[in-house]
Amino acid sequence: MKKIIFLAHDPGGSDVIAPVYKAFPTELYDKIFYAAGPAGDKYETYRKDKEDILRSLEAYLKQNELQCLVTGTSWADDTEIRSIAMCKSAQVVTVSVLDYWSNYAKRFLSTKSGEHIYPDFYFMMDDIAKKEAIADGVPESIIKVVGHPGLDKYLLKNKSKDSKPKTRVLFLSQPLSVLYGKSLGFNEYDVMEDLMSICKELSLPLSIKFHPKDSMDFKAKYQKLSINGDTDEAMLNSKIVVGMNTMALLYGALMGVSVISYQPNLLQKDMCITNRLSIGKACFTKAELYDGLKNCGKSGESVCEKLFQPATENVVGEIMRIAQTER
Repeated sequence: MKKIIFLAHDPGGSDVIAPVYKAFPTELYDKIFYAAGPAGDKYETYRKDKEDILRSLEAYLKQNELQCLVTGTSWADDTEIRSIAMCKSAQVVTVSVLDYWSNYAKRFLSTKSGEHIYPDFYFMMDDIAKKEAIADGVPESIIKVVGHPGLDKYLLKNKSKDSKPKTRVLFLSQPLSVLYGKSLGFNEYDVMEDLMSICKELSLPLSIKFHPKDSMDFKAKYQKLSINGDTDEAMLNSKIVVGMNTMALLYGALMGVSVISYQPNLLQKDMCITNRLSIGKACFTKAELYDGLKNCGKSGESVCEKLFQPATENVVGEIMRIAQTER
């Protein structure tokens, strides 16, 4: 049987590719999942070195054993782009699955040629992404709205969540000071200080879930409030989850947790997806944050149910159709 290869390099890309790979049937095609770079750290069973992946792909193409390539999308890495280019040269159909609402065209910009190397099909989660992608220069003809398979597990966790009363406020940190300095108008230090002040005034217990790339200085300063373990479980065990612009706020909202995006004195375009989808509560001043925490935030559960439905099976069906009919 011919093969369908699933490939991801970035963690976000692997989160949309892995569930599709696992659900993909094997009656007509063999399936292979390659997780390179950071994706390999997350999915160790499927870890493979980037150059080894490209060599394996080249061999399958030479032997005419490949039916379709399905990739995630990466930032500052060309693993998927090089793989797509190889398959297009061999006239093997390619599909890429988007995981976040940004950088629609840049994800396929080859640093080597300076040209965009797009897949034959570009799967997106909703009409917002489609509209923004077209404005960003992505050819409309390759876009297909299919949903977001990486969110399915959070919809399922919502149905099985613990109903016990919660009291904790959980802050999901991001290394914004490392990435942007103060160009956003705020950073994780500003947010943490405001949170500590307000939670003390309202007698709300506060915990922080550090990001793996947070600075050592930041971790040392707030270590006493740190919690370990699974982030999803930490959110489910919290009354309110506060973040800045992390995708995890959407995960929390999908699980039925009250979420707040706090970006004090924001100077640039708001890229927080929960704010853009009008999910949870958006706060841009300390006074707004105080009000949000005092009134227990705002759950995005009902909104999420309207915006998102389980997508994995839909994506599997689309890939199967494409693999059987294209070229």
